[in-house]
Amino acid sequence: MMRKQNVKRVFPLALTALLMVAGLMGCSKKNDPGPGSGNGFKITDIQISNIVAEQERAGSQVHVAYDVKNVSGKDMVDYSPFDILWTVKTTDGTLYQQERSISALKKDAVSPDDVWIGVSAGKVADLSTLKYEVLLDE
Repeated sequence: MMRKQNVKRVFPLALTALLMVAGLMGCSKKNDPGPGSGNGFKITDIQISNIVAEQERAGSQVHVAYDVKNVSGKDMVDYSPFDILWTVKTTDGTLYQQERSISALKKDAVSPDDVWIGVSAGKVADLSTLKYEVLLDE
């Protein structure tokens, strides 16, 4: 009789503890993207090439033309989980940036694209400092 009472007291506690552990194990970790995050793509699945940059004569913008290629081996369906962050410095060291979304691409497809990076009037862009970073939506 004593054992049945102990089991009746311990069972709800054990069940609660088990449910708490299962719930915590189901939580996403910060470095572990959840379901659908990035849609299974990696940053290395996008290639940027043929970059041509020039500062507009008026001096307030830098125009960058480039090609984007999907090298993932699979189609992007409905949307692209990628953005590109472009940065350039002016000769006085001021950093300017512009983020640009990438269109969905079929596997191995190339798409020409461009971006305008605004700089303050009268500033001269140092085009040798032009950089980009491919970002993955999370």
